[in-house]
Amino acid sequence: MLQALGYAAGVIGQALVDVFNLTAQAVGQVLQALGYTAEVIGQALLDVFNLAAQTAAEILQALGYTAEVIGQVLLDVFNVAAQTAAEILQALGYAAEVIGQVLLDVFNATAEAIADIFDALGFDADAIGDILEFLGFSAEVIEDILCTIFPFLPMCFL
Repeated sequence: MLQALGYAAGVIGQALVDVFNLTAQAVGQVLQALGYTAEVIGQALLDVFNLAAQTAAEILQALGYTAEVIGQVLLDVFNVAAQTAAEILQALGYAAEVIGQVLLDVFNATAEAIADIFDALGFDADAIGDILEFLGFSAEVIEDILCTIFPFLPMCFL
């Protein structure tokens, strides 16, 4: 009814909390059922519950949204940096290749930035190389990046 009257998702979310004492998860479910986008739901979760990006991402994942959609919400609604988004997506259990794709597609991260992020997440040279290869970067680019991060790799002495 409120949606039909033109009320914003945040107003509807607040009404659901005030009248029915719904949790953030339940408000997310109702807003999704009403057809609101993930970004609108994320904004409502922020506005109504003042949720941290991590908690909102957990709710969006439980609602079935993809890593890419969650990444877009993290960027657009919560204004998180690519590194923080990667940490959140890793904590949610997404595969490294999926996280790398989000960094590339949503955050427009360069190969160097992606490698640095995965290095900070504790990935080794082989894993970072595999991720960059999966993302379509050339062997030459991958070798240059890995030798910058890990200068003592045998391939760096050739």
